[in-house]
Amino acid sequence: MPDAVRLVSQYSGKKIRLAQEVQGTISLASTDPLSSDEVFTLFQKSLQERGLLLVHGDGNAYQVSAARSETAKRRYVGAIFAFEQRAQAIVSRLRAADGEAEVLASDDPAEQGFSVVLLYRDSTEGYQAMISAVERAGLNNLIATPTLPAAFPVQEK
Repeated sequence: MPDAVRLVSQYSGKKIRLAQEVQGTISLASTDPLSSDEVFTLFQKSLQERGLLLVHGDGNAYQVSAARSETAKRRYVGAIFAFEQRAQAIVSRLRAADGEAEVLASDDPAEQGFSVVLLYRDSTEGYQAMISAVERAGLNNLIATPTLPAAFPVQEK
């Protein structure tokens, strides 16, 4: 794993650290040449398939860490955009409003869309924080949000 992290970090220009608890190996392969962004996206998807998280820190910094049940995240595709720049701008607005989101490209080369994926803790508080971030960012009419999962009780005030 350290070699893959080092190579992806060098090729993508992003600072990627490996948490101490993360072990194992990862192999990336493609039949076609990949841009630095495509290598980074492939790396991120490979980590997710192994139950690992690539957590965005400050600026250009990321950390590979193991997913923990107490910090489990739900994922919801809130919107799909034709252009990556537009999707990244929306994610930036959500992050500025204390929300968590990421942009994912389709695995299918025929599909050209970029998904804005909302991330939130698997709890009522996490759900409410995600909804509040969408509202604070002024994206209520642009981003779809999930309904409150039945597993989460509605809190009366």
